[in-house]
Amino acid sequence: ISMYNIILINPPVYDFTYFNLWEKPLGPLNLASAFGSDERCRVHFIDCIPERLKKKSEYDRGAGKLTGVRTAKPECFKTVKRNFHRYGIGAGELEEKLLKIKSGMKPGEPSAVLIGAMMTYWYMGAFEAAAAAKRIMPEAPVALGGIYARLAPEHARGSGLFDYIETGYDVFAIRENILKILNILPPQKDRTIGGFLPAYHLLEELNNSVSLVTSTGCPYRCSYCASGVLYPRYSVKPAADIVKELSYYKTFLKVKNAAFYDDALLYKKEENFYRWADEWIKTGGGLDFHLPNAAHAAMIDEKCAAVMKAAGFKTVRLGYEFYEKEKQDSASGGKVSGAALKRAVANLKKEGFKPGDIGVYILFGHPACDISETENAVDFVLDCGATPGLSLYSPIPRTPDGEAVFAANPEIRHEPLLQNKSVFFQLYSGIDYGRYYDLKARIQRLRPVE
Repeated sequence: ISMYNIILINPPVYDFTYFNLWEKPLGPLNLASAFGSDERCRVHFIDCIPERLKKKSEYDRGAGKLTGVRTAKPECFKTVKRNFHRYGIGAGELEEKLLKIKSGMKPGEPSAVLIGAMMTYWYMGAFEAAAAAKRIMPEAPVALGGIYARLAPEHARGSGLFDYIETGYDVFAIRENILKILNILPPQKDRTIGGFLPAYHLLEELNNSVSLVTSTGCPYRCSYCASGVLYPRYSVKPAADIVKELSYYKTFLKVKNAAFYDDALLYKKEENFYRWADEWIKTGGGLDFHLPNAAHAAMIDEKCAAVMKAAGFKTVRLGYEFYEKEKQDSASGGKVSGAALKRAVANLKKEGFKPGDIGVYILFGHPACDISETENAVDFVLDCGATPGLSLYSPIPRTPDGEAVFAANPEIRHEPLLQNKSVFFQLYSGIDYGRYYDLKARIQRLRPVE
């Protein structure tokens, strides 16, 4: 063949609310790089959520609230007294973009449409994008990948919208699978574009931030988390590659913020985190770092807090999850304790982190946890001098806690919308919104002043 086309779609999102914490469609962007290194491939990228953050303060920080359009609530949410929204470009605009790509193709050129879906309960946007692709390009196979495809492939298959469901995460293996479907031989050699980086140049709006991972997977096996399911092996990028990646983001993309989506950023910090952080500090740094995924509090000793400060960390999030020791041990594998959290917060504050920079995640609405225990956890975090953050529990397929929830309520497995963290606690744990909002208001009122 002379040329083939790969159309990647980051679909619209249907949810009650959508706050973008620096997240970027890393899966599709990495795939775009893998396909882009094959010179026979034309890569097209449609980002259905290209919204530019409106507020200057949010743009400066690179994270903020997106605006949605109110839309009809699915039947399973009819008792939920909240508005449901669709976030992203209009359905008509998505079809126009597909038509425009199609008009630029030569007749008979092989093409495939690849759709990435993140949360299991965001599948409506992926279905909408797949239906549009089938209408506009009926001859192109439509493939689904991402976390939803890997955790709930049966549900996705049941829609009949996808010709192929990808449950792996290695981008070059995925590329090979797609080429097989198109009957195209793998490239004999790849163009290397200065190391392998997500194809950020394809996004029309970066919102002054990038997200990255320095490692995949997690050595811990917490009963509520899917990291070990999604990435059975824990692996780390070489320090030199991480520094190169950060320098590229600073120098070429000219963003101010970088968020780490690692599940275990500080694990074995001497041979991992310190290696790249020390090199980065030597370059003069120049990016604000954020940790939307919690770091392990037990790893933050005095030296670690000092390295984090020097490297440019601005937003630190720590995982605490449960207040009771017995649950910390059984569900979180003993990776955190009240004493470890207290020490970590003290070490960070000693280095100049303010209470507002240090957020501590507490699981809210977990079936094993009643609200009074959550309130105790909030008090403990306030007592440590950090800011409590309620992390809404959502039952995840193939995790021990998720499977226990599905065994008691099989409809949640069959309808992933019910896995939505914004409403799961209200529908299934008997905690009403009033208690949730009271606790949030209490945190606002009592959180430490800078």
